[in-house]
Amino acid sequence: MSIEDERVAFYLRNRKQLEEWFEIRAEAAAAMDEWLALLKPEVETLVAELAGDVELIASLGEEQQFPGFFLKRISWPGTDRDATVLIGLQWSRGKTLLATGSGPWVVVRSEKATPVGSGLRDNDEFTARRKERKDKSSQSWAAYGSVLPLPEEPFPEQADGYRRVLLDSIRQAWKAYADLVDKVITNSVSVSRPQV
Repeated sequence: MSIEDERVAFYLRNRKQLEEWFEIRAEAAAAMDEWLALLKPEVETLVAELAGDVELIASLGEEQQFPGFFLKRISWPGTDRDATVLIGLQWSRGKTLLATGSGPWVVVRSEKATPVGSGLRDNDEFTARRKERKDKSSQSWAAYGSVLPLPEEPFPEQADGYRRVLLDSIRQAWKAYADLVDKVITNSVSVSRPQV
């Protein structure tokens, strides 16, 4: 690479302005954190639509590195953010910039080391559903997929359209995975009970 390279020369000529623009990143990410948190009333409405046994766990505190809105059945093990399995929307505080790798995710959060987490990953139906949806998995998430604004609906000009995309993504993840989570939890409870 040399200083005559077109891209390098462009940066060197415009570095002051480019650095000023780059500093806007932190402000944009903070604004996205705030905007996403404002989805709470609409997520509450979604929870009310799903069923009477679904509860919302909103994890929005400043201390949360990964804030989000999580849904769980009241009967699923655990409470609040410490529940064994949660389905919802999560993002990375101060890093959500709506680009590949920096968007919010729709997740099935369940640690692989737990009986439910390993049960989800070992369940053929869950794995097939995850692959069908093109979701991925990790140690913390049995399934996750990024949710970015549609290219034809640029953000923030089409913020209402993106809001609908996010809410629909939560709804679709719940419909795709909740019944399978029920099966895995039922199986893990029956396996852990001693036979009489």
